[in-house]
Amino acid sequence: SFFTQCYDKDYQYVLNRERLKRIALIIGQPLSIIVNNCKNYQIIKDQCATLKANNLIENYFCINEHLDIILQTFNLKKENFSNSLHYNICLYGMGSLFFCTSEYLCFFTGDSTPVQMSNFIKDSIKHDKNNSLTHTYMLSWSNSNEIVKSQSYNEDENFYYTKNFS
Repeated sequence: SFFTQCYDKDYQYVLNRERLKRIALIIGQPLSIIVNNCKNYQIIKDQCATLKANNLIENYFCINEHLDIILQTFNLKKENFSNSLHYNICLYGMGSLFFCTSEYLCFFTGDSTPVQMSNFIKDSIKHDKNNSLTHTYMLSWSNSNEIVKSQSYNEDENFYYTKNFS
């Protein structure tokens, strides 16, 4: 499953029709959208309904409408977070995990657009099956492998390994 998220400050960019078409072409299917916790989610929800009807997104889910059950699923409360920014950032990730029905989830932050998809997903699944450790896989955030390499502690033919990620 491929997910991304938006909220009331970035939805016009994230839900741009041409952008969604371009991403679907690159990844081979439309994205599902997590409408993150926000005041004006109904406007975004209405736009998502139109996009889904036009097959530009696979589906959409509103955190506002499922907030309590999502927090319960992860045994969390708002008070468990140090501030509202961390709370809202974690909500869209938890929402993606909560609504994902497939075995694998690929999440693109709302403002990211993949340039290409090589064997990234197949290589990641193969790597996971051959490893006892849990990994998070990311497409490179830079056009320069040297920058990514300088921040890694190890590499192999498919991956650079880091202790943290953005």
